[in-house]
Amino acid sequence: MLSRANKLNTLLISQPHRVVYLSAWLSAQGYSSQLLQQYKTHHWLRSLGYGSWVRKGQSPRLLGAVYALQHQAKQHIYLGGLTAFHYLSKKKTLPLRDSHKIDAIQLYTAKGTKVPRWFLNYQWPQEVTYFTNSFLPPLMGLMTMRIDHLRIKISGLIRALMEMIFQAKTEDEFLYCYDCLCLFPKLNAAQVHLYLEACRSKKVKAVFLYMGQKSEALWYKTLANGIITEYTLAEDTIFNEKTLAEVVLPIDKTIVIEELMFGENHRYLKSPGMDISKYRLRIPFGLRHDGFL
Repeated sequence: MLSRANKLNTLLISQPHRVVYLSAWLSAQGYSSQLLQQYKTHHWLRSLGYGSWVRKGQSPRLLGAVYALQHQAKQHIYLGGLTAFHYLSKKKTLPLRDSHKIDAIQLYTAKGTKVPRWFLNYQWPQEVTYFTNSFLPPLMGLMTMRIDHLRIKISGLIRALMEMIFQAKTEDEFLYCYDCLCLFPKLNAAQVHLYLEACRSKKVKAVFLYMGQKSEALWYKTLANGIITEYTLAEDTIFNEKTLAEVVLPIDKTIVIEELMFGENHRYLKSPGMDISKYRLRIPFGLRHDGFL
């Protein structure tokens, strides 16, 4: 039988550096609450709050806490929106706007997922904002990326762009979304179509298509031509960008742009702008494209 110290060493080397250890996960690994209290008494571990521990003398990393929620607690929480986009665009020259702080972390959860109190109360060095995504299927377009030696689940590119559009409220934020979308004119049209069909946000559908047309993106031209190759996934296939590119059941399908839209007239932008009747949008003057009016 392992001694307390050896058992602790086994624990510490089993997880990446500066991650959080969750009590429920520790219990499943054979670490009783009494043993954890002994580790605390001997100053080997310290509590971050109810149900969470970290190595004494170390400050937890925010990504280390996210890692614990994803891998130990199996919670549906992931880096999304602007945060995911920045990680996926490391090799791109990103547009700069004062209202967007790259250091801020956007965390997304599925509806009904509760972020634990210890996580919410901890004073992380980065600003953290929390969102619930209900306009796309929960697992659609999520991927795993290695960030700082941790395997972290994040939104794939198309999902991240749609999340950014969904959260945009000001003209500056919409213009930033447009600049980011312009960095990727060659998105796979079949994938874009699948996302648009699955998307339950009229705002996201309209703005995404409008920005694609304005930027003259190749994926939009393919959709506008009316015929694309759509992919059908096997039931047990994980839904993400990689598997979408690998599935083997192509189906030719006629696409009508207007059929991707639905609903009555909506006004999504509070700033002054011009109406785009095709997409039932009010677009800020900075995004105006006279050919659409």
